[in-house]
Amino acid sequence: MTLRRETVSQSFERALRGVYGHSRFSADEIGEQSAFRVREDGQHVLRPVMVYTRALTTQRAAHGLGDRWEGQFFLMQQISGQLGVHFDGGAPVVLRAGDLLLMNPYQGCEFASRRANEVAVIPMPFDAAGGEAKVLAACGRRVDRQAAVGAVLGSALAALLAQRRAACAEERAVVGEVIHQLLGRLVAATPAGEQDLAADGLLRRAHRFALKELANPALSPDAIALGLGVSRRQLYRAFAEAGQTPASWLWSLRTEQAHLRLTSPQECAKSLTQLAFDVGFNDMAHFSRSYRARFGCTPRQARLNAAGGAGG
Repeated sequence: MTLRRETVSQSFERALRGVYGHSRFSADEIGEQSAFRVREDGQHVLRPVMVYTRALTTQRAAHGLGDRWEGQFFLMQQISGQLGVHFDGGAPVVLRAGDLLLMNPYQGCEFASRRANEVAVIPMPFDAAGGEAKVLAACGRRVDRQAAVGAVLGSALAALLAQRRAACAEERAVVGEVIHQLLGRLVAATPAGEQDLAADGLLRRAHRFALKELANPALSPDAIALGLGVSRRQLYRAFAEAGQTPASWLWSLRTEQAHLRLTSPQECAKSLTQLAFDVGFNDMAHFSRSYRARFGCTPRQARLNAAGGAGG
């Protein structure tokens, strides 16, 4: 049994490495019927990756697709069977035959199959559907097939997948334009209240995430993007719209949090070294320079001033 499990996992990794150019995937078989096949059809008009599984659980780490798919998201269509999908931070979704789902390429996710499945995973450029921020805001939820756009899109994809390939380059271009327009309308129909990945929403999420991870000296803009399930480019663009860079904002956040602790009566028993560590500084000289540049005095002076000069 152990040898079979290793064979399944190793074969799965090889198959997906061939398609995605990366191996941040894991697989666990369920019972005796585990099986899968992965096939990329680059000649098809939609360039789908076709995934066939039986009983199998698959996990992909955040940013596990590698650089090859930069600038693209994925449109999933369930061809047959039933598949459970769970993205980091989202609610589980069950896909049945005919269902569609927009997939965030940056989030970690888990796929659980308890029976025979066939799924088409179709790469699409963000720019063809309204841009990265709007597309990511619409990702992770099953497409409403009762709505006109969802119904037309689902039927068109099913027909094209069955047809396999367009007759000529001109036909490919026409088909691509139709699919892009449908996707654009689908993304645009996402309620504004759900578009938390717009620049201001993303900045709020970055702030909450950074506060939770602030004690980690390795926290960086790239780590924040990874933790939020967005691309580095999107994070930098959101901060640029606010007139900042993620790096300068992060150092400002560290020093501001240090100031709050230095001047808080509840933190007076802590040493300066411990306070510096609490906000992610692991070098006291660097901490002192950063603090002085921001507040015009040393951390020690700030603490004395907050205490009314006691011990001065």
